Amino acid sequence: MANVMVAVVGPDSDVKDVLELGLQRFPSRKIVLLFEPRHQRKAESLQVALSQSNVRADLVGLDCLTFETVFESVARLSEGAGGDRLILNVDADHQSSCIMLSAAFVNGVQAIGLSDGAIIAYPIMKFSYYHALSERKSEMLRFLVSRGGVDSLESMSKALSMSLPLVTYHVHGSNQKPGLVTLGLVDVARHKGRLSVRPTALGNLIVQGLVCVEDEKRKNKKRER
Repeated sequence: MANVMVAVVGPDSDVKDVLELGLQRFPSRKIVLLFEPRHQRKAESLQVALSQSNVRADLVGLDCLTFETVFESVARLSEGAGGDRLILNVDADHQSSCIMLSAAFVNGVQAIGLSDGAIIAYPIMKFSYYHALSERKSEMLRFLVSRGGVDSLESMSKALSMSLPLVTYHVHGSNQKPGLVTLGLVDVARHKGRLSVRPTALGNLIVQGLVCVEDEKRKNKKRER
């Protein structure tokens, strides 16, 4: 299994040093550099500099640096990785470090960073939504994303032809099973006695297909149909 390192090229002046430290700890067959248009020239210069050290660097331009664009890039790279292992170097660009670390966490991808001048590997454990996110919860989440949220649980109950107690249960969950709020997929707020529900950034990303929520068993079943 070969490593493929992924990093963001931004305004940081030490990006090459951080990448080289990462390569010393995690030798990789190539580096994928994500960048916004304003940093394209810097990414191209870095690509040349890395090639002089016999390190292959592929460039992936992003329209802008957001959770959506980074998560989409990581999802595509994961799908095309084959037998390679992705490693996200989250400290190559400090402005996007939180986004990169989030992408590593929800996709179960190894993340590395810089601490006191040394590369550290973050303990990453993929949170599986396979058992927690039922078909009914998935339906509710898709509905909320399509509407941008609802101003009351009652309106969602009517729109989905679902009883109010059941809607409340799936939103809030129970001691045994987490709801959409506990999973971090929706936010709720009370206003004038009504509870509004809005999808979170992660909820939107899941509906867009940028976060894997299926395990291999479910995928295999779909392929067999």
